[in-house]
Amino acid sequence: MLPIVWSLSVLWFSHARVAPPSPPPISPAAQLTFTMRRPQDLSDSVAERMVCEAVSIWRPLGVELLEQSGGDGTPSAVRVIVEDREMPVGAGLLGWVRFIDDLGPEPVIHVSRPAVLRFLEATERGQHLSPASRNVLLARMLGRVLAHELGHYLLQSPGHTVHGLMRASWSIEALTAVEPAGFDVTLADVSELQAELSRSGFRRST
Repeated sequence: MLPIVWSLSVLWFSHARVAPPSPPPISPAAQLTFTMRRPQDLSDSVAERMVCEAVSIWRPLGVELLEQSGGDGTPSAVRVIVEDREMPVGAGLLGWVRFIDDLGPEPVIHVSRPAVLRFLEATERGQHLSPASRNVLLARMLGRVLAHELGHYLLQSPGHTVHGLMRASWSIEALTAVEPAGFDVTLADVSELQAELSRSGFRRST
């Protein structure tokens, strides 16, 4: 789950990271097929930009995201739902994936448009955007939230890391910046999540 961070501090980005020599091992596979359900008034252009943003984050890590359009998709496809509501429990969450005891994550990823918009519009900049600029930032933020939640599913972990894509909190600058700086996943991050799983006794699904 990705909570809102109201601070605009650049402290979140003060830690330099060295890129790994190769993409970290990702489970289950290096290819993920998904279907998307979205509000009717979310334009095609915003939805496409959102997906492209998530793809641009995961592709360098060796994971290809493939959207399946039409119908309900294959049984193995992950469902991405752009919600027109906020999560009733844990207000302020931009997105979430439910984990079922020791069975792992549900193949359903939720991203909340109202929560993302509320985060954006709480800033001075967000209150004075043209409709076109607002849509650009909305798509960018939705895509980065989606990328984070996909990380929970792909890495089979509800945990968070101190740095990188799987950190628990993000500033508004990070979610709206032109370049997705800091949205990486390193081998150290994977090890950190695996250690957290071991400590909690959570077993990954196979």
